Formats: sequence, structure tokens, C-alpha cells
Amino acid sequence: MAFRSAEHTQEKGLVKVRMTPSKRRLFGWFLAGMGLLAGCAAREGTIGAMLGQRGDGRLFVREAPPTLAASRYGLLEGDEILLIDGRDVRRLNEHDLHAALAGAEGTTVKITAIRGDAVVRTTLIRGVAPRGGKTSK
Repeated sequence: MAFRSAEHTQEKGLVKVRMTPSKRRLFGWFLAGMGLLAGCAAREGTIGAMLGQRGDGRLFVREAPPTLAASRYGLLEGDEILLIDGRDVRRLNEHDLHAALAGAEGTTVKITAIRGDAVVRTTLIRGVAPRGGKTSK
């Protein structure tokens, strides 16, 4: 990113850089994308479950902490997930699974799973990811 002026001044521990208004907007978008401007960007949400996919493409809930979305909306450890928003998980690779499950906090994702002989259909609302990856179980 080219700055209008390379002149930097030190004031109260901050570095000031002069930028054109268009560069300032681009830099703001960059910070928002990095999650550094919380007021300007939606926070990344989580379904709140550890999942495991077998070589044949079958996807299972390995862990669903009770304080997170998956458990609160009815998924349990051992459930086999069949569909994510109507898409067959057996046809999704790791990247596609992440893309299907990722989303902003407060958005929804529809899950169809099997628990024993029962079909479980639920709509999860993505919650805040726990800090440091820790969950209270």
C-alpha cells in the first residue's frame, strides 16, 4: 500500500501516517477483514462442535460442549451429520465443509443428522467462538 507521505511522527506511543482518503478506506477494509475493527465487521461465528470426517465422507459430531450452539440446538456427540443446508456432506471435502459451516455470528445453518434410528433436523444459530479454543464442559 503506497502512502501519500512517508513522514511518520511519534505521539503517545502511536505512529501517524498520512494517507489519501481512498487509501484510508482501503486500509479500513483491510483492518475490518482482519477483525481489528470490531464495530465495522461481523464477528466469525461457530456451530460449537468438533466434527470428524471418515475416509468415505461420513461426518460425525465428536464433541458438542453444552454451552455452545450445537448442543443447545440438539446435536449430541456421536450424531452422524448427513446434510448441511441441504448439501450431502459425503460430497464435501474439508475446504467445502468449512465453507458450508462458516458464517457470521447470529446467522443460521440447517443440519440434518441421524442419531440411532432417529432423524434429527435442526437450525443452529452460530455463536461466538470461545476464546483460546476453550470450552466449559
